[in-house]
Amino acid sequence: MIKKIDFVKANIPLEKTDPLQLWYNQWSSQLFVKIVNDENITGWGEILATTANSRDVYISLGQKIAKAILGKDEEEICEINDLLFKILETGKGAVSSGVISGIDIALWDLLGKKLKRPIYKILGYSGKDIPRYIALSRYKDADSLKRVLKKFMEKGFKIMKIHEHYTRINEIMKEIRDNFGFSIGIIVDLSSSIPSYEKAKRLFNIISKYEPLWIEDPLKQTDDYASLKKLNEIIPIAGGENIFTINEFRRAIENEAYTYFQIDTTKIGGITEAVKRVTLAKAYNVSLSFHHRPDNGWIGISANYHIAVTAHDKFFLETPPDDPYIYFKVDGEINVDYVKFKGIGLGIEPRENIPSGEDQEFIIYQEP
Repeated sequence: MIKKIDFVKANIPLEKTDPLQLWYNQWSSQLFVKIVNDENITGWGEILATTANSRDVYISLGQKIAKAILGKDEEEICEINDLLFKILETGKGAVSSGVISGIDIALWDLLGKKLKRPIYKILGYSGKDIPRYIALSRYKDADSLKRVLKKFMEKGFKIMKIHEHYTRINEIMKEIRDNFGFSIGIIVDLSSSIPSYEKAKRLFNIISKYEPLWIEDPLKQTDDYASLKKLNEIIPIAGGENIFTINEFRRAIENEAYTYFQIDTTKIGGITEAVKRVTLAKAYNVSLSFHHRPDNGWIGISANYHIAVTAHDKFFLETPPDDPYIYFKVDGEINVDYVKFKGIGLGIEPRENIPSGEDQEFIIYQEP
């Protein structure tokens, strides 16, 4: 029986780079969910609180809907997920799906601990090595980014995601290839910044020679699937982290909007919702990638891992470059190439020394 639900602010700092990343303060922020049952078993979940970078918005809604599931059987996770989505039927979107995500992940972690099994075993799968790439914040100019890329290359990382504005990306990609060649895989997140299809088409044709592995969310109009399909024929596109219903996810697949359909368990409704999306991806035989903002929230990354092992191929996990062992108890192996969680439940939980603080100013990602 669910006895207690808490929403826990954390401010685990990103590893400072030299030069310092532009979004250091805003991305040193996490929101965890802690659920305790009547046997005093604890489950942990995570919410990616992206709306105006305000965790209080999510906490306020979470505290309200948590009352509806106190006293319920924690093993009835899918039924609880259905109930929460029904309660928030007229308010679908980032905040409601995010809150449900954190609760759902925590319930799966609790169930795994109760049964003394990893979540992937409960889902019917074995643990696997899942490849990772690291995602970086934005930097003020190309020289700053090159210095940081060089340091992470020296640590052994081979694939990195950069966050850039479309007005700078041609210069940035040229500088990267001129300095490092094609020995490093580059993923580009344009944060939905290109205002029109024609501008996007011109840009894609220019930068295709630099061979980015994929471009994430290029268009400001994120549901313009017809334009995305045409751009996807020039350079592979990834997207889907901000699709909040299963039918919209299906429409994106059927419209061939992306090459890599993203799943983020901390945004879309948790592990329960992610299982449905993996099933769809298998049915349509499309590729996936597992998204997570690189803010050091390794609970959500672990939830993504447990879903990733159920997929039809070894698709990439997005992670920060930071060491998770400082602030988390981890049962598993994390190296520069892959992630493998073991143990019971998620295989990870916060240490007692996790710092906390107030929210930072929000970011307008579409600005240079």
